[in-house]
Amino acid sequence: MFTFLDHDGVPWNNNNAEHAIKLFAKYRRNVDGYFTERTLQEYLVLATVFETCEFNNLNILKFMLSKETTLVGLLSMAGRKPERNFPIELCG
Repeated sequence: MFTFLDHDGVPWNNNNAEHAIKLFAKYRRNVDGYFTERTLQEYLVLATVFETCEFNNLNILKFMLSKETTLVGLLSMAGRKPERNFPIELCG
């Protein structure tokens, strides 16, 4: 959510970030405080993968079944080429 702090050219005020925050707020409201740090971290990883797939018009189930773990692999599946090399593991 705070990618704009680490990278130039990423807008701080965009609908994608707002959409991601709303997803987390809904989760927080639904679990009503019944989560641990570990389960929250696991949820955030899954939410990030889900949002990235949705943003790139890629079926989340297709991505998960592919066992791909990198952003480059996800973008490749979506038929996109990353603008730069992201050595980011999406899920491990």
